[in-house]
This record gives sequence, C-alpha cells and structure tokens, in this order.
Amino acid sequence: MNTRQLGWRRVGKAVRDAINLGVLAGPRVLTSLGSLNENTGSPDSIRAAVRRFKANGADVIKIFASKSIRDGGVQSMTQEQLRTRLCGRVQGRGCVATVHAHAASAAKSAVRWAPRWTTVSRWMTKRCR
Repeated sequence: MNTRQLGWRRVGKAVRDAINLGVLAGPRVLTSLGSLNENTGSPDSIRAAVRRFKANGADVIKIFASKSIRDGGVQSMTQEQLRTRLCGRVQGRGCVATVHAHAASAAKSAVRWAPRWTTVSRWMTKRCR
C-alpha cells in the first residue's frame, strides 16, 4: 500500500524515512518535499529545482499549474514553463509528477506536455483530453 504526502516538507520525509527504517509501522510514503509553481522561474530554473528535489529525496514532484481554487483556479504557469520537458526529466530521475490544475486551460496544458502526469482539475471537460 502506498500513500502520497505532498504538503509537509520535513514531516513527510521524516515519516517516510522512519517507516523505511522500521522505526514506525506504516504504508510506503511517497513525498514531494515541496512544489513548483509560476514563481519557480524559467524552464532552466524549473529543471534545476527538479534536480534539487530529487537529490534531497523527493519521490514525487508536485506542480501547481493554476492558482488555488480559493483564488479562482486560473492558470498560473506559462506554456513555456509547462513544456520544459519535465515529464522525461522527472521520470528519468525515478519520480512521478502530480499537477494541480484547476482551470481547464491549465489541465489541457499539463496533459499536452506531460501525458503521464496525474492531473487534478476541478473544471476539466472533454475538450481537455
């Protein structure tokens, strides 16, 4: 059994490591250790961030392609940021990427540039596929 811990950076890693060492009983924990968003920067900065997350032990790369639902859920990452070839870089490093994309445009972009990613979208329509 697996569970994903995509929020608490230090806690997720500490719990995962304790379970892996047998100190705690529990399921396999996959943790992101943080997230990427429109403020992460240029495609080169995004690629560097993916490398840092993986070097620090991330199992999952969490990407916010849109704002929070509380902020209207509009697309926040640019097309250029989303098409940085993250899919191959993330999977080549033994990770999985999870994209939060509430806006249909963000979901469509995430699916277009990374078809193997998990996309969470509140307003996804058939047109997004």
